[in-house]
Amino acid sequence: MRNAIRLCRMTLWAALLVLALLPAGCRNAPVFPNAQTQESRLEHVTTASFEERVLKCEKPVLVDFYADWCVPCSKLGPVLEEFAQEHPEVRVVKVNVDENSDLVSRYGVQGFPTLLLVQRGKVTKQSIGFVTKQNLVALTAM
Repeated sequence: MRNAIRLCRMTLWAALLVLALLPAGCRNAPVFPNAQTQESRLEHVTTASFEERVLKCEKPVLVDFYADWCVPCSKLGPVLEEFAQEHPEVRVVKVNVDENSDLVSRYGVQGFPTLLLVQRGKVTKQSIGFVTKQNLVALTAM
């Protein structure tokens, strides 16, 4: 009986520890490089600004559908930032899937992160999951 009570207490403490650490880690996880060292070229768009900033854009637009709670999305943030700094000929925008579910539905996004290359208002290429900077260069090659 003592062992059963001890096991229940240990399980409860472990569960409480996980519950306490999980949200704290998600809220404080850095997504982008330090803004003091360089200005960010990534732009956050919403449903309201999507048509103007993406579909009507003259140059190619790389759209990152991401979630704050998604670990691969967090890892992709600095890669996108570096890519955007080195390739000003491509606009790089981010769409938060939790706040813009209608865009997620419209473009059939099912996994995160999802990258879409939009040219002249049409999706021309797509990539799902974490990618390297070299993959981004290949994805946006004309």
